Amino acid sequence: MIEIQFSTLLLCYGLCFGFQNKLPFLYGKKEFLDSLLQCSYCLGFHCGWLSWLFIFFAMGCPEQTVVSAVSSILIHSFVSSAFCYTLDSLIQLVESHTLEE
Repeated sequence: MIEIQFSTLLLCYGLCFGFQNKLPFLYGKKEFLDSLLQCSYCLGFHCGWLSWLFIFFAMGCPEQTVVSAVSSILIHSFVSSAFCYTLDSLIQLVESHTLEE
């Protein structure tokens, strides 16, 4: 059973938020990169496999079969994309209802 902890999801969202909002030098280079950075679902997918790699290497590269590793990466990536999209949409909704002075 694959278990994804909440801290892992926050890692995924932190990467996604960081790429979208804290690295302005990434924008304007390529049209594909610009569209990727504007989509929290798409970028969340890529942050998912990236965070999987971080965790994999932090755990000392535990032995896995190729099928197990690939399925784990895919599941992790899609869970990350759904979480990043949902949290980003929720935050945008909250921000849109805040009072501006």
